[in-house]
Amino acid sequence: MYMKIPSNKQWTQDNSGDVGILRSTTNMAMDTIGKATLARKVINVTGSRSDSDFGYPIAITYFNNKYVCLTNQEIFTFNLPTYSITDLTYDPAVGLNSDALVFNDLYTVSTDTSVYTWNGGTFSGDWVNRSVTLTTNVPHPMAVFGIQCAIGNGNTVKLISNAYALNQTLTLPTEYQVTTIRAVNNYIYIGTKNLNGDNAKIFVWSGDSTAFDYECEVGASWVFSLTPYLSTVAAITSQGQLGIVNGTTFQELAGFPVYYKPHVRWQGAGGLTLNGKVFNRGMCTVGNTIYLNIEGDVDSGFMPEMQSGIWVYDPAIGLYHRASASYDTLVTDSSLTRSGDVLTTSASHQLKTGDAVVFSSISGLTGVSTSTKYFVTVVSATEIKLSQSRKGVQLQNY
Repeated sequence: MYMKIPSNKQWTQDNSGDVGILRSTTNMAMDTIGKATLARKVINVTGSRSDSDFGYPIAITYFNNKYVCLTNQEIFTFNLPTYSITDLTYDPAVGLNSDALVFNDLYTVSTDTSVYTWNGGTFSGDWVNRSVTLTTNVPHPMAVFGIQCAIGNGNTVKLISNAYALNQTLTLPTEYQVTTIRAVNNYIYIGTKNLNGDNAKIFVWSGDSTAFDYECEVGASWVFSLTPYLSTVAAITSQGQLGIVNGTTFQELAGFPVYYKPHVRWQGAGGLTLNGKVFNRGMCTVGNTIYLNIEGDVDSGFMPEMQSGIWVYDPAIGLYHRASASYDTLVTDSSLTRSGDVLTTSASHQLKTGDAVVFSSISGLTGVSTSTKYFVTVVSATEIKLSQSRKGVQLQNY
């Protein structure tokens, strides 16, 4: 890392080379002007290690007073702060090409062939197939557009009413496959992948006719994800460039390290040929700040500075790496008991030796403190020992 203390105390991040304030970042927090600190480590709430049906998280939606997580295998619900995960019953068959949102006051999911809605109940009749005909093996991103829902379907976008009738269809040239959709103000922004490997485009459509209103080339073959930003949308492309749609111009905001290495390919290996390195809902906006969840491994070449995890774009700082993935697990258990240096959980704890744990409450439990990080040695599926460091785990100091 090449660093110099900025005279104005405002840290900035430039991924283009070794000229600048910060050349590269890993697990950094720059929320306060004048401070560049290590970010708090993320916690693994759940995953395929806890539930074999939990695949890639595709969309997390708040519905019916709970969070609903669509994965490419099943749909789950959870609440905060307990993170108690429940696998939904009677949910439709979903995949990597699915999407989910709340439309018409119903949880709405696109599948490989249709659109399903859920009213939040637990009976089979609470899921309804809305008989929206979709093409198989292509992405089906969705966006709420007023009282209509736009659905990507190959090189077309279907606009359906709140009665699930087809109102309008936009047809793009055949070389463009719709990968991501967002609605801002009176327009639908449609990100695409160019199946011929040429320039992809973001098409802008009012929904009033079968033709788009205007188009914006992005200088890459694939638009991974869109997010509303200011009065338009921001996009992340397969070149590693983050930019906004400014009329018919793609205006750069920042570039990932891979953007400045034209010989390195960053597309969608490892089975992610439909979703790429950033999923359709892998980018979101909070105020003027954009958060991106990326898969940083490059398909060709070697770039250790392309870290996977959460990256942040702050217009005052630039694009920096905020958080790596973690295997540290949050465990919720209100019936822990202690005997000597062994803690017994009321259910299988799903931990592995070396995991970090923090107690939020210690009512009735002696020998541990809240807000202190401990490291686990697994004794059995329901028994653990705690150390104050990972070195303590190795030395068996409990």
